Order: sequence, then C-alpha cells, then structure tokens
Amino acid sequence: MRDKPLDQSGKSTPTIDIYVSTQAKKVTPMLQRLPWSLSFLSIADYDQNPPARAILIIAPDQLQERLKHNTKKQMQQCVILLWLSKKQDVARELLDHPGVLGIINKNINQDALHTLIKSSIQLLRQFENINSAEVLERVLEVGRALSAEKDLDTLLGLILTHARRITGADGSSIYTLDKSGKLYFRLWQNTSTDARSQAQKTLVGEHSIASYVCNTGELLNIDNAYNIPKDAPYHFNPASDRSLGYHTLSMLTLPLKDKNDKVVGVLQLINRKTDHNTILKTMTDF
Repeated sequence: MRDKPLDQSGKSTPTIDIYVSTQAKKVTPMLQRLPWSLSFLSIADYDQNPPARAILIIAPDQLQERLKHNTKKQMQQCVILLWLSKKQDVARELLDHPGVLGIINKNINQDALHTLIKSSIQLLRQFENINSAEVLERVLEVGRALSAEKDLDTLLGLILTHARRITGADGSSIYTLDKSGKLYFRLWQNTSTDARSQAQKTLVGEHSIASYVCNTGELLNIDNAYNIPKDAPYHFNPASDRSLGYHTLSMLTLPLKDKNDKVVGVLQLINRKTDHNTILKTMTDF
C-alpha cells in the first residue's frame, strides 16, 4: 500500500495494490468490476517475490512454495486471499498463517468479493499503521537526542544508517535547524551509488520538501517525486539525481522533534525497497 502525491486539496490518495498469481487469474475480471468506491485499487500479475503491504491472491500450493523462500516477516506484510480453483483441502499451516484472511473460489459472487476486498484493505491499513508507528518511534527516539549531542556529525550518520535499515530505504538525508530557525542540509547516505556525502551545512530553500515538513511539523509521504503537482506548496529539486545518475521515486519526509515536541531537524527516506540489500541501477529497479 502506498500514497500518491498530494492532490489539489492537500490530501493524499491511497493506492492499494492487489497482486493476482498466475493460477488465480480468473478472479481478475471480477476485481476489475469492483465499484467506483474501490477505484484506487491497482491490479497486477504476481509471480515474483512478495510485494510489501499489498493484497495477494494466490493458490495454496504457490503460497506454500513462497513460504519456503521468504521469511515469515516478509509474508506477514501482505494480506493473503487463497484461490481455490476446485474443491480441495487446505493445509492447516496456511489457514493459520496470520496474513491469510479468507478463501476465494470461482463461484464467489461480486458482492462477496467486494466485501472481502474491503476487509482486506482494512487489515492492510492496520498492518501499515502498526508498522509506521514502530518505525517512526524508533527513528524519533534517536532524533530526540539531537539537541543534546555534542558530536553532532557522528549522531547524524547513525540516524541515517539506522533509519535506512529500519525502513528499507535506499537513501536517506538529514537536515538540522540552527538557533535562528534556519534549516540546513547536513548529510546523506545512499546504498545504490558509489558517491559518499561528507558532513556539510547548506541552507535549504524555503519551498523545498524538507522546509515544508519543518514548518508544518507534519510527515509527508510522496509516491513519485517527479509527479508532485505544480501548485503544491513544496517542490522537488532533481539536481542531485542528475549529478549522481540516480532516480528518486518515493520519499518519506518527517520532522525530528526533541522531548518538548519542538522540531529540531528533518529526516528524509528515499526509495523504499522490499530487500534492503538490493542495488537500484536501472529504471526498472525503481
């Protein structure tokens, strides 16, 4: 599940991904006929590694195979609907899997499918909220030390490293506020480029994404940095992408606050991956 860029009203439009395995393709036409209230669904074929935070419709034998090659944690990030093309017994371990919500067969009617998908979306959002809360709390715990740490450059590097590991982001950047309230870019890290950032202090433009988050104190989740509406109160600068031969797609930008809930900096996470060790080299990787 991901958020699209903010619309003109300033609200993000959620996109729910449904992945249908090869054996379950008969259900795809029914999914495409779901009512307009579920028009934000994104339907795709699935025969690769499990996507993070998505609804997965898959045959029992395919799921059994996936469980052999993927960690329990990976599969728990999906809401799973088992597809039965014929009457058959399903292994108890599959039915007991925490991600399995229900069973779909070729005789399911449109209303029942609609209800099941809505329930799947609700469960997926619960997973998302729990995960987001855990991630943010762990990152912000480190961020609260910003105002008291003397060796600031070392701490900034640790925050970026831990934040990337926690979230699975390919890249991360950090910004700090000085005593006059000006926001400065300090450090960045990236798994997929050979370039390395040295500690620096560069003033950030007032219309940047980081400045917007710093001023509002709100988290900002962007699905595609190159598709931000022109009338949005913030803009993405592609200069770094061009200089590094990189492509920024998803961005999660959040304020770092001290124990008094005062913003002391901004953390930006770029291009989340299902596998932290994956190297993004070509456009198809992003």
